[in-house]
Amino acid sequence: MISPRTGVATATILLLAGCGGGGGGPSPTTSNAPPASAAPADPTAAFDTAEYRLNTGLKQINASAAYAKGFDGTGQTVAVIDTGINTTLAEFAGAIHPASADIITERAGPAVIDLDGHGTAVSSVIASRKNGVQTHGVAYNARIMAIRTDAYTSVAGQSSGEFLTEDIARATTYAVTNGAGIINYSLGGEGVMPINLAAALSDAASRDVILVASAGNNGKDTVTNLIAMWVTSADAAGHGIAVGSVNSANQISSFSNKAGSSANFFIVAPGEAIRAVDNVGDAVTGTGTSMAAPHVSGAAALLKQAFPNLTGAQIVDLILRTATDLGAPGTDPVYGRGLLNVAAAMAPVGTASIPTGTTVGGASVPLGTSSLRLGAAFGDALDGSGALRNSIMLDDYQRAYTVDLTSRVARPQPQHDLVNWLGGGRNFDTVAAPVGSIGQASFSDRTTERRTVEPTRQGSGRSFSFSSKLGTDTDIGVAAGRPMAARFGVDADSPVTLDTISGDPARSAFLGLADSGRNVSIRTDLGDGVSVAAGFASRREEDYLKYGDSRSWSDYGDREVVMGEVRKSWDGGRVGIQLGQLTERGSALDSSGGSAFAFDAPVTTRFGGVFAALDLKLVELFGSWQYGTTADTQLGNGLIRRLSGVRSDAWTVGFARNDVISSQDRISISLSQPLRVSAGRAEINAPTGTTADGTVLRESGTASLTPSGREIDVELAYRILLSEKDELSTGALVQTSPGHIEGAAPAFATAVRYKRRF
Repeated sequence: MISPRTGVATATILLLAGCGGGGGGPSPTTSNAPPASAAPADPTAAFDTAEYRLNTGLKQINASAAYAKGFDGTGQTVAVIDTGINTTLAEFAGAIHPASADIITERAGPAVIDLDGHGTAVSSVIASRKNGVQTHGVAYNARIMAIRTDAYTSVAGQSSGEFLTEDIARATTYAVTNGAGIINYSLGGEGVMPINLAAALSDAASRDVILVASAGNNGKDTVTNLIAMWVTSADAAGHGIAVGSVNSANQISSFSNKAGSSANFFIVAPGEAIRAVDNVGDAVTGTGTSMAAPHVSGAAALLKQAFPNLTGAQIVDLILRTATDLGAPGTDPVYGRGLLNVAAAMAPVGTASIPTGTTVGGASVPLGTSSLRLGAAFGDALDGSGALRNSIMLDDYQRAYTVDLTSRVARPQPQHDLVNWLGGGRNFDTVAAPVGSIGQASFSDRTTERRTVEPTRQGSGRSFSFSSKLGTDTDIGVAAGRPMAARFGVDADSPVTLDTISGDPARSAFLGLADSGRNVSIRTDLGDGVSVAAGFASRREEDYLKYGDSRSWSDYGDREVVMGEVRKSWDGGRVGIQLGQLTERGSALDSSGGSAFAFDAPVTTRFGGVFAALDLKLVELFGSWQYGTTADTQLGNGLIRRLSGVRSDAWTVGFARNDVISSQDRISISLSQPLRVSAGRAEINAPTGTTADGTVLRESGTASLTPSGREIDVELAYRILLSEKDELSTGALVQTSPGHIEGAAPAFATAVRYKRRF
């Protein structure tokens, strides 16, 4: 013990060079370390060099996760209040902060030297250079502000090995004044905290400096070191960490003090046989909590460089929160918060969000609910959007991470539903009954089943329909849960009746986007084979719940469609024209999104189409073309701000022939393109970075909504009447670029269906 230099009573702190109780001191090894290994071919292992492996602690704390991201402590200053440092060593070339000093003014000699080796060893664990020799520190490009603070001795070449609290207080103030962001205290000692040291530590905490203190080598069940106790108390305001030691198997070292009552701000780090450099440049292995603490100080420097927007208190909380849990689950009295884990601290923590405001910490929406389900007509559109691919997300600490938001875009499946064609998609248990003399009503219990690449999704509900004749020429229908499209399809008694997987060419693809909710329709015969029809259909949230649709409500939005048709039919065929308007709220051409992808304005699409089916006796020809224009729409303040110039179309051509093999059969071949966006752009406004002052950087641009792929369906269908009640159908469908996705493998489908009428 050293008596105070002055007549004022002070507490004395014992040096912890791993030489405190139960630790053992640094032991020399060799100064001739093997040369650095050649860079491995695998970029992910680029930092797994011989130099890296020599310090097993680096791997133990997953330090390479920071190096792989380009962080090495550059620009960060760590003050080491200790026995000084040998400034001439190559291991510290460019690492010594110019404010490094000997705080003991009475001592003669250079401004800062190290007669003990402890300060140099501690500093080397933090920031010795990555130069292919010896080993490198945790933050190998940080700067060390070495503040020699060991008590005065007049014996040349010796260190007292002791520190006076008044000198530690002055050193702390000096470090803060000269810009240190982190202070490492690999010191230990017990007693009563002096007022001057407490004041200096409190001032450092108030200036947002991170305070890291070794827990001590007394093998006790709680932290007893003065500084370590203080930095884990409420007085530190969350700016301090006490560090215990573990061995290479992540077991608490026998000599290390345990967390005890300081568990909330206690962490463990490697502290046994840690490779370091002493004051003469020799490689040594150090053991003690003095070796554990600089691992945490170096990690704090990496995090300060990586995330300059974080306060010191936030970095402390981050280190503690991301520690690997050891011992009893959660915070425990042995390991505290657990083992230092740089990789976990570098990774996003908590709930990821997408900033929608102008500043970090401003308005944001959860990433987890930010998704876009593209309608089938868009195919692989947006896949090449650079802004979406290079966006950022924020974690609980408002740290920015690059994220590919195109991964949040669900690509469509092919539009033709083989399951429904077979009759397995919708099962009805229907009860129909006349309603007096005015018409007929039907009620159905319905089970809906949709099979996609996802697991089969089911729903159930009830449906209702009512139809009535007004006079001899007019039919009116009202329905809920049943599609209105059937009233605009092929008449059952038409001379040209199609029954194909790809559907009836006379059925509007646009009408199908809003159908099966509530609808009302009317058709009237004007004579001479001319008929007109009109209808209105709407789909609301409650409809999806009530009628048991297989998709969730979030997949859609409110939709309304109004449509009219004029048709001319005769013995040899039919032609017709359709006009309508589709209004969607929360979606656009069946595309819908949540949170950052939400559509906050109604989207209107006007559409039209023509169809024809002609019986040329030997062969029947049929075809249709549908075309829609979507109004330019300002969608809101999400990632997709505006739609413009959106055009879409669908078409079918084919032929059919009756009486091919028998007098009761029919064969048809068709070529079709399902609804596809043929033109259009989306204005993208995505967050792509942040500035040091917390401003969110955004990139605006446009992305094509036209898919690069084009689905073309070729279908062969055959049907034969086996009897008046029995019918057998078979179909084969080939889809190229299914879903309008370029490069998608062709899809093939075949089916056989048997029907019997009762």
